[in-house]
Amino acid sequence: MSRTIILGIAANDFTNSLNVSISVAAMIRTTSAYGYFSGNAWFYRHVAMPAVRMLDPEQSHMLAVYLASKGLVSKDRTSDPDVLRTELWGRTFSNPIGLAAGFDKHGEAYPGLLRMGFAFVEIGSVTPLPQAGNPKPRVFRLPEDDAIINRYGFNSDGHVIVKNRLKKWKSGAAEGKVLGVNLGKNKDSKNGAEDYVAGIRELGCYADYIVINISSPNTPGLRDMQGKEQLTDLLDTVTAERDTLPHKPPLLVKVAPDLSDADKEDIADVILRPKGGADGLIVCNTTVTRPQTLRSAQKCERGGLSGAPLRDLATSTISDMYRLTKGSIPIIGVGGVFTGKDAYDKIAAGATLVEIYTSMVYEGPPVVKKIKSELAAILKAEGYSKVWVYSVHMAPGVEEKLVEVVNEAARQLLVWEETRAKVLSQLSSISNLVEQQATLQRCADCQQLGVLASYPECVTRLEVKITQSAERARRYVERDKQVTIECGSDRHTTFATRTGQGWQKLYSV
Repeated sequence: MSRTIILGIAANDFTNSLNVSISVAAMIRTTSAYGYFSGNAWFYRHVAMPAVRMLDPEQSHMLAVYLASKGLVSKDRTSDPDVLRTELWGRTFSNPIGLAAGFDKHGEAYPGLLRMGFAFVEIGSVTPLPQAGNPKPRVFRLPEDDAIINRYGFNSDGHVIVKNRLKKWKSGAAEGKVLGVNLGKNKDSKNGAEDYVAGIRELGCYADYIVINISSPNTPGLRDMQGKEQLTDLLDTVTAERDTLPHKPPLLVKVAPDLSDADKEDIADVILRPKGGADGLIVCNTTVTRPQTLRSAQKCERGGLSGAPLRDLATSTISDMYRLTKGSIPIIGVGGVFTGKDAYDKIAAGATLVEIYTSMVYEGPPVVKKIKSELAAILKAEGYSKVWVYSVHMAPGVEEKLVEVVNEAARQLLVWEETRAKVLSQLSSISNLVEQQATLQRCADCQQLGVLASYPECVTRLEVKITQSAERARRYVERDKQVTIECGSDRHTTFATRTGQGWQKLYSV
């Protein structure tokens, strides 16, 4: 027989969020329906998460971390299908889905979060000294937009406290799991690089990978460290410290979505250096932009915007960084991932792993299982689709040869596309897909040389962009300056796809 417990909490009791957390946890524990509801997506979406959202956003965040730290979260008891298996940095990830930094800021709930089905969890950002962060309120829900605005400002327990927690997790319950440690700098620090060095020195030996977060919009001056000169000096310094660690964990840089084309090129140049570069990128952090489509009353709050409105901007930034780094630097894609299709889009754009955050706020722990299930189904059913965007840069005065050049590009790439389709049909995991994608992109570069040789008098450069559908290709017209055909002072974009009748031009603009 189940017992029904009615928990009443007066508004003035909300000031003690820990007492709220303990009371709600007790309610869950003493209800015999807990075992049934713990993994029920409908229950979380329509009962549990709306109830949690009755609390202040920051209090509900604290409650979620507390419950995860006590193991009072739904557990994904299913095994991940082989198609989701991913190999990276010498490690095997049973699936490519992880939890982004910002949720478990202080390393309190790592093992409990892994129970939800994540292959990896990234804690932080952790600063050297404890700091309170920005004044409250500093977290705002935008439910009409499936979004959040936060201006936490690197609130952190500091290295010492987090280090003691990681000692326990890494030696016990979470042994063998993948832990990312995201490092930040103190707001009043005089030397930001030294803060990151201290983080590597104190926490690096517990991390399976380390993230240098220089892209939060809520710490004054932090994003300036993404500049070419500053980033070069920073990476030289932190790489030297990382290299003193026994196991040398991969070093990643987390970048913003609000970068100019020149900024992205500068970051890619620094990352690609043979010595003093990085082992990966996390793309991307929250955005300071506010799309006109936002409907929530909280849309004008200061801070970083995450969730569904960030989705396309994040995917576009991943695609840009993949292209600029020539597919040679692993990317963890973040931003607006609510479904398996969203995760697939990030992978198709160039990501090897994918992180979520805001979707957890609105759908709860079952969203992890849902994303994995949908992603596996897409990979098994479709693989990569076959829509290509040709970017042909023409010399002045040869616009009439545009269609001829594009058709020649299609003919020369036809053999490559058929080879690519055959390879992708035999893939057994995401890891294979990512590896083959990089290899085949290099083949495309070779094919492009043939087009340049065929039209030396008119073609100055040919680029090929892989996209997932004609609809996504149309979006590139609006957002991606690289997807253009330059004819003198004019710009044109041509989309071509292979159908049963061979290559056909979709349209030009």
